[in-house]
Amino acid sequence: MNIRLSAAIAFSMLVASSEIHAYELATHALITYRAYTRSELFDPEGPVQQRLGLDRLDPSGPFTTATPYSFGPHYYHDNQASNPPTLPPPAQYERDIQPFEREEAFTLLLARGFITAPPPGPYFGSGDSPEVRFENSLPAWLMRGAIREDDFGIPLKGPMGASEGAPRDPDPSGEFLRVSSHFYDPVHNIPLTVLGIQQGSKATDWALGLTNALDVSEPEDTGRRQHFSLRDFYNNLYWAMTLERPHVGGGPRTARDRERDSDERKQRFATSLKSLGHVVHLLQDMAQPQHSRNDQHLGISAFIKKRLFEPFTETRVTQNFGNGNYTGVVTDFFGYPPPHDWFPQPVFAGASGDYPIPAFTHAVQYYTTRGPTDNNSTIPSRKGLADFSNKNFFTVGTMPGDTDFPYPSQTLSGYAQVQIGDAMVIGNEHTTNFYLTAPVQDALNPSFRDQLPSYTNGQVPLLSLSQLQDLSDLTPAATNEVSLDLTNYVAMADVNIPRAIGYSAGMMNFAFRGELEVAAPADRVVAVLNQGATHTMNAQGYPCTGTGAADGCPIFGFEKVRVRIRNTTPVITDPTTGTPIAQGTGSLNNTASIVAVARYHRNSCYKPDLSGERVQSYVTVPTTGITEPTCSAGQTVRTDYQEISVSAPLNVSAGELDNLPDGGGIDKLFDFAADPIPANATDLFIQVVYRGPLGSEASSVAVGNFDVREPTFAAFWNNTDYWWNGTSWFSHTTTYPNEGAKDFWACAGGAPVKLVFFYQGANGSPAMVDPIAGSNHAGMVRLGFIFPPPDPGIPAQRKSIRGVPVNYAIAGTPQIPQQSVSTPAVFRQANKEHIAAGTLAAPYNSCASGLPTVSEYWCFDAVQKRRNQIMGAPMQPLYLQPIGTGTIPPDVDAAPAQPAFAGVVPLATGTIRFNTDATLANCPAQPTSAAQPAVDTDAVRYMELQEEARDIGIDDEQE
Repeated sequence: MNIRLSAAIAFSMLVASSEIHAYELATHALITYRAYTRSELFDPEGPVQQRLGLDRLDPSGPFTTATPYSFGPHYYHDNQASNPPTLPPPAQYERDIQPFEREEAFTLLLARGFITAPPPGPYFGSGDSPEVRFENSLPAWLMRGAIREDDFGIPLKGPMGASEGAPRDPDPSGEFLRVSSHFYDPVHNIPLTVLGIQQGSKATDWALGLTNALDVSEPEDTGRRQHFSLRDFYNNLYWAMTLERPHVGGGPRTARDRERDSDERKQRFATSLKSLGHVVHLLQDMAQPQHSRNDQHLGISAFIKKRLFEPFTETRVTQNFGNGNYTGVVTDFFGYPPPHDWFPQPVFAGASGDYPIPAFTHAVQYYTTRGPTDNNSTIPSRKGLADFSNKNFFTVGTMPGDTDFPYPSQTLSGYAQVQIGDAMVIGNEHTTNFYLTAPVQDALNPSFRDQLPSYTNGQVPLLSLSQLQDLSDLTPAATNEVSLDLTNYVAMADVNIPRAIGYSAGMMNFAFRGELEVAAPADRVVAVLNQGATHTMNAQGYPCTGTGAADGCPIFGFEKVRVRIRNTTPVITDPTTGTPIAQGTGSLNNTASIVAVARYHRNSCYKPDLSGERVQSYVTVPTTGITEPTCSAGQTVRTDYQEISVSAPLNVSAGELDNLPDGGGIDKLFDFAADPIPANATDLFIQVVYRGPLGSEASSVAVGNFDVREPTFAAFWNNTDYWWNGTSWFSHTTTYPNEGAKDFWACAGGAPVKLVFFYQGANGSPAMVDPIAGSNHAGMVRLGFIFPPPDPGIPAQRKSIRGVPVNYAIAGTPQIPQQSVSTPAVFRQANKEHIAAGTLAAPYNSCASGLPTVSEYWCFDAVQKRRNQIMGAPMQPLYLQPIGTGTIPPDVDAAPAQPAFAGVVPLATGTIRFNTDATLANCPAQPTSAAQPAVDTDAVRYMELQEEARDIGIDDEQE
């Protein structure tokens, strides 16, 4: 057999029976946790968590899938995905977490106070252990990936000994040596290589899921064995935002299907974080010089000097000196147990000495800034983590004299010498020990000052030098022996690991950098629905089109959503060139796309007549006079799991979303016709998810999140059985008879309001008649609106809805005046994803006027009842008044209250112009007729001024 091949096979057999890591498990976990706390992902109220929707999740169990409020299985997925990702992704390889990470890292780090468990929350009680509370937290999933990247499918025993005999998480594609792909030599651009035989992939390719990470086109490795690469992170993040699966066997999707999808989206979130943990593990490996200098280090006694650094560093982290831990390797090295004070507290365990967080324009640059065609003349200026450790440190297998690596300098005389203690004289032998020191060569942050021993003058003790002279010789020549001792290893860790933390935090920031701003469209209307259209409720709590209440009927809801979008991903200054690189979106070949995702719960108690809402009759105090809905068995005003509706995708052309000014953006109309947003949605958010090129990265994800108001049901009804004379309400007369509105137009939004709904009536089919005169005809128009919140800086801004009736042109009959009503829009929303039953039972009202200050709340604003009929919120009677009165009448239920209607039929048909018009038209004026009195133009202008005032946050005196 070929001798080189024999050596490679022997190497594979050795690593199959031993461990060959960079840093050990607890060390990787701690580095990852410290990186998380320094990253932009850490802030629970920061922009990353907010745009992903993570800020609403309970920190003790954000991805717990069992509902409600129970500690259920914590699944993730191990399946290779396509790129661009297809929906739905393969469903195989759903895997539950094992206790290995808890036993081998979490418990140790919690005991030392290096990590902090979340407080008890909905999933846990005060009696649950910190380990249990921690293991499904957001940082735990990152740490789990960092730990599991060292899996290779054989029984292993870690520091605690608890997993002895238990296999690591098995790979669905069959077991293989992941660790052989944890090396990258940036000088020679090779993976781990033994006698010329490459043993795995380059760590850069393995981490990023590419066949050649230095190729700017980023060719995906579609046959990769690594299922938790950066490419898989993006895929799973995309699915966490957008995943919906069809009903098994075909047919309509059910509530159970949607709950299952809700669970899987949480699993995909967890999988994306786990994947990112794998990516940063491989980055952290680059801060172990043996992994950047092609120095394999097997865990058997013959290679104990090579194996020393990682167990020694692990013991510094864990301070676990019991049997069965990594100090055994250190003991084997010295031949006796070293004192505990030889294992100093690692400087990287706390906040001191934090290395500045890098920001690169390519993911591969965190590993190396070597170019695809670089020669080694660029080594001193390279800024990746592998570049740093490669050029600054020696390893046992690459000591001076190894000409494969030009740095550090091979000439020992060029190093400063710091003597260690006094010279030792034994007989004729005179031995002097030195540390050979050198300054840190950091091309990225040359001014950073590492925490290094004062006795080495702040330089790195790279090597230990023993200088032996035989004094019996008349001309004694010194014999030099260089080695690495624990002081060298302490410095190696204390210099490299703070950088591993900083670079890992930078990689986390890079992965989540994609940011879209999603805001109110120019017209300040997000969606419109004719709530009066015929619909029913099925047994699963979904509003259905038509009159059949069968399960699985088509959802009745909002079918078009309009929002304003711009790419706000921050510019990155390339540290290799100093050039600002815009993180632009779009593609010239239609590979970039955006989808809108509505995220919501449901009021399964909803009824088409609004009797499933909180109802308020006329009162002067907004928090009194409220009647709670009566829900049947199995119904609730807020379902306990989040659902989504996903729009059809829109292609994004190059630069379309970029370089738009603050407050600007491009309005996009998203089509939800195949997956409507239910009319009974609560807790409504609109996310926009982008997939495609981002900056210099060929494939990425950007997300924006917009907390819109919940569906606001606005009603206009025919109140012409009464008219307003400028002072009081009076019963209709021959001069002011009860009128019918043949047509009805609805306009809404900011100022000027836009035409969003249109009904063209005819004889026998009016838009609305007086409910007293014609109870079997429509007497009301009730629309549903999704409004944006107030514009930034205008907290008192209110939206306007104008009703424009057009009556029959009968000589002498007056035109029913237009009416405009304002609304801040209603809240049906909790401040957290999971709330206690007691919170749900104690709703707040008028949340649009001011949110509660308690830690957990449920806002459920009431709709209004007038003339003993549930109308909506807001609502406005349409009535007659003499031209020129110009006064606003009191509420029709104020004294003297008007007689109750026996019933009001809502208008069931009409055209939602919001859904059909690419550009919304200004609200049209009422038509004039020679047969009718003139329209009161002064009243119309006054109404327009009111709408303008509302739009800029001025009280319009119509509360």
